[in-house]
Amino acid sequence: MCAEVARLGGDFEAAEIAAGPYGLGLRTRRAVEALEVVASIPLSACAVASAARDEDAVARCASAFLESPNRAWRELVLEHTATRHLPLTWDEASFERRTRGLSIRSELRRRRETARAVAERDARLLVAQAHVASRAYWLSSDDLVLAPVLDFANHDADAAYVDAGDGVFARRDEVVLLASRPVPPHAELFATYLRDASRADFFANFGFVDPTADRAPLRLAYRRKTLSLDVLLRDATLLDDADSQLALADFVADLADKPLAATTRYFDALLDDIPQNDDDEPDDIAAAIAALRRDERRALGVLREHVIAARSPRDEGAAPPLTS
Repeated sequence: MCAEVARLGGDFEAAEIAAGPYGLGLRTRRAVEALEVVASIPLSACAVASAARDEDAVARCASAFLESPNRAWRELVLEHTATRHLPLTWDEASFERRTRGLSIRSELRRRRETARAVAERDARLLVAQAHVASRAYWLSSDDLVLAPVLDFANHDADAAYVDAGDGVFARRDEVVLLASRPVPPHAELFATYLRDASRADFFANFGFVDPTADRAPLRLAYRRKTLSLDVLLRDATLLDDADSQLALADFVADLADKPLAATTRYFDALLDDIPQNDDDEPDDIAAAIAALRRDERRALGVLREHVIAARSPRDEGAAPPLTS
């Protein structure tokens, strides 16, 4: 495979595909320096969706993957990549059971509905979409790219990362793997799938959670008619956008005339809706779901304390900062 991609203009002088403790991955052929371009792939050899980040980008990238001229790459990925851990591939009963009480459920459901529409047109595209969702990289140019060879790198949050060439050390029409730290010879090369992401982001995109991504971020949308605060675990920092701050302020203001116990009951109900772990699930899926549920409980607890303090400043003191 490396030879085939090299024929198309790729450079793998420092890296190779090799079996390791996590299955197939990338390994160094020699010592690699920090910030060195470890491997490069011409964009013409990749599957690319060029546009703003949206759900359709995955389907467009999957279509490009199926049309790739690199037959060896396409057949190897489709044959050997397991996708049962991706929420996209779960049956409806499993999806409802596993995502109950998780605020990321609505986002995952939208993705599944898109995939279902794709499946009605082309079953191959649905399979390719699952592979793209779990193995593609978002570049700083907002392109979604599935790159041969680079897609075999396993994840490590503090390792190498994939991006477009900077025009100095690599051409702008290349996708490059940059080492963020020195790597000895014949060692596994990891890559950062998403930078500054929460565990929910990793789960939605790749079907696993990163244990080092320990933040529990919240984005809020307030529905005044039903006095409900929709919570989405999505952003890189807790309530870091203006819309969420305004939604929270409206929610606190509308609670001002209600008994404090009503606020407590509201959050208790949200917490009670997050089920305990299901022992019947496969170990890897159960571990991911358990981590997301812990994040959800922690974030809701932080939010509850903030809201209670903010709605009764004379009795409770200043509202605590929204950090977790």
